[in-house]
Amino acid sequence: MGIRVIYPQTAGGSDSGWSTIHAPTQSLAPVTSRSVVRPLIPDPEVIELDVTSVLGAQIRSAPPGRPYVLTNMVSSADGGISVEGLSGGLGGPSDRLVFDALRSVADVVLAGATTVRQERYRPPTSSERVEVLRRRRGQHDRPALAVVTAHGRFDPNLPMFGKEGFAPIILCGSDADDEALARVADRAEIVRLPTPRVSPSSALAALHDRGFGIVLLEGGPNMNGQFLTDDLVDEWNLTIAPQLLAGSALRPAIAPIEINRRFVPTHVWAGDDLLFAQWRRPPARND
Repeated sequence: MGIRVIYPQTAGGSDSGWSTIHAPTQSLAPVTSRSVVRPLIPDPEVIELDVTSVLGAQIRSAPPGRPYVLTNMVSSADGGISVEGLSGGLGGPSDRLVFDALRSVADVVLAGATTVRQERYRPPTSSERVEVLRRRRGQHDRPALAVVTAHGRFDPNLPMFGKEGFAPIILCGSDADDEALARVADRAEIVRLPTPRVSPSSALAALHDRGFGIVLLEGGPNMNGQFLTDDLVDEWNLTIAPQLLAGSALRPAIAPIEINRRFVPTHVWAGDDLLFAQWRRPPARND
C-alpha cells in the first residue's frame, strides 16, 4: 500500500505509484466570506460539509458496561496544544464548527478541573436545529457537563456555575475538600466516589449509572493519557493547526508509560487551513 497525497490535490495522475505535486492553479473550493469544511478523505468531491449532520449520522455504539468515549483536541502541526497556555490560539471559525458539531453528538462533556478553569468553561448550549436533531436521537436538548477533580476546589464564580437551572456534575474522590464542595453544592451535582483518585473507569461508571451513553472527552492531556492508558477511548478527533510552536507546550495526551494502540482513520477534512482528522477503534475481531 502506497502513500496517497490528499492535500493539495495533484494535477493529473500517474501509473507509476508516485505522485508529483504541482502548484495548484485554482482553489480547491470556492472562496467565500464564511468558513467551510471540505472532506479530503473519504470523498474529496464534496465541496462543503454539513459537519453537524455528518457527525450526527455516525454510529457510536457503547461497549458493554460503559459509555462510548470520543475525544476532541486541537494541536499545532508539531504537536503542541496551547499558545500562551490556552488552546484558543490554535483554532479558527471552522474549528468552532467542528467543536460544536462534536458536542452535538455527546450526552455529556467530560473535562478535568484544570482545563475547565483555564478555558473558562460555560454550560454547553445547542442551536434550535441541534436540539431537534438530538431529540430525534433520543437525547436531551443539550449535553451535560461533568468535571473530574481531586480536591473539589472551584471558584463559585466560574462561568460553568453561572446559568440558572444548569448544574455541572462534579466527580470527586473520597479525600475532596468538604468546605470547598459546600461552596458550590447549591449550583452543582456532587458525585463523591469511594476512592481518593477518580479513575477513568470510575468516572465512566458514574456517568453510565446516570444514563449517559456517549461521553465527549475534552482533556486535558493528563486525563486523555489516563483514558488511553486504560484503553477507554473509542474515537480520537484531532484538529491540526497550521502553526509550529516548539517551546514546552504539552501534547494532546501524556502519561507516565508509553502505549501503542492502532486506530483506523475514518476521515480527514480541511477548512481555514486547519485539518480535521478522526480515528476509531478497530472493529472487534470474531476469531
